[in-house]
Amino acid sequence: MEDLRQIPLDKISHYHIDDAAHNKPPTTQKDPDRVMIGEGQIDLKAEIAALKEIGYDKTVSLELFNAELWEKDPLEVISNGLTRMKELFA
Repeated sequence: MEDLRQIPLDKISHYHIDDAAHNKPPTTQKDPDRVMIGEGQIDLKAEIAALKEIGYDKTVSLELFNAELWEKDPLEVISNGLTRMKELFA
């Protein structure tokens, strides 16, 4: 997370969050490979902690590019995502 800490705060206008599937390295994944936060291999608590450390207090939006998630009930998906985001920021 050191690279995140090095970004000047005034250069971050909003932040998108998702997770990387376990089946391949995060840096090799495309957007459709991403999974619901908390179901992958990224240390999201450390990511959020780094944002808080540098004083970021603006928008964090959930990115859901995975087509399998699109096929589910949208209210169920967003409710699950909101619950998980609240847990990350608790």
